[in-house]
Amino acid sequence: RCLSDWSSDVCSSDLFSRSMLLLRLEQVRDEFAGAAGLSPDMSVVESVAGTHSILALYNLREIEFVYITRLPTAKAVQSVLWQKRNDYQPRQSAGVTYYVRSQGQRQVAFAASGDYLLLATREDLMGRALALMNARGAAATPAVSSDAWFTQAIAAAGQAGDLRLTVDL
Repeated sequence: RCLSDWSSDVCSSDLFSRSMLLLRLEQVRDEFAGAAGLSPDMSVVESVAGTHSILALYNLREIEFVYITRLPTAKAVQSVLWQKRNDYQPRQSAGVTYYVRSQGQRQVAFAASGDYLLLATREDLMGRALALMNARGAAATPAVSSDAWFTQAIAAAGQAGDLRLTVDL
């Protein structure tokens, strides 16, 4: 569909193709590809896509995130990320090994923990996510499912596959 500006009609897809947002996303994709050692194409996306996923954004300007998805370990170890783990540096958090690779200022970290696959754009975010997921005993953080905002969002869900967005400013 086209948008009308003061002097002419310009299609919105043309505007987006020339936008700073698209240029920035392309730059981040290229940085991520360099740090990960692989191109984040659809085959990679499909290999790390599980069910019941969450994406936590930390720094919108730098596009830093943690992605967690329910993915059986047997499928996670078949992912292209897992197959490239020898190209990464192993680290540990909460007794779970995760893998980190850097290029320039960009980092990529991933781990399989239980039936979850985690992907992060910063090592410290991966370490904290694993620590929270694997905390035990008195030091354990209460599950997010016990928070009122979570139970309200689940109760409002129409059907499986619905997207819920929560912003914590």
